[in-house]
Amino acid sequence: MIIIYRYQIQRGILPIFRELIEKNELNEFNVIDTETIRSRLANPTTEVDEKVKYHIDNGLLISDAYLIDALIQNWDSKKHNILVDFPRNIEQLNVLKFHLDNLNDNIEKIIYYKVNDFDKIYDIAQNNYGKVYDADMKKQTIESMQKQMDRAEKMIEKLNDIPVIELDFLDENTKELK
Repeated sequence: MIIIYRYQIQRGILPIFRELIEKNELNEFNVIDTETIRSRLANPTTEVDEKVKYHIDNGLLISDAYLIDALIQNWDSKKHNILVDFPRNIEQLNVLKFHLDNLNDNIEKIIYYKVNDFDKIYDIAQNNYGKVYDADMKKQTIESMQKQMDRAEKMIEKLNDIPVIELDFLDENTKELK
């Protein structure tokens, strides 16, 4: 399994990671991301999905165990599984490791698409979605990006025994997956 940390500004600004995989026809990879879960929760078919949807619909917090259970439902043992922007905290990491042990899998590597130039990323967002990303939102959006990058870096520190490949956020090259 591979973990990807890549800030998802908004669909359409830069390709989301799933789109990079599809564009490069990398069929041997199974991307598990927020979008995967959202589309499945639109029509829940499992008990876990129903519980997660209930929590979301009622504004309740979703436990790390439920969240990881929801992710694992998309596991494909015949492919290389890629988790995008998970785990987000130590508790999720521990639950994930438990599930990986049960699946006879492990974390092979982490690919971290680091935001090196927040202003440049914001400018891209503003060019594509000027109404949403106006000058008044710049400071708030950059702070949000920075917080997410800080969180990712803290998780990467906790996974210090796993190889980390650091790429620039704007790099769309997928050769590092191999």
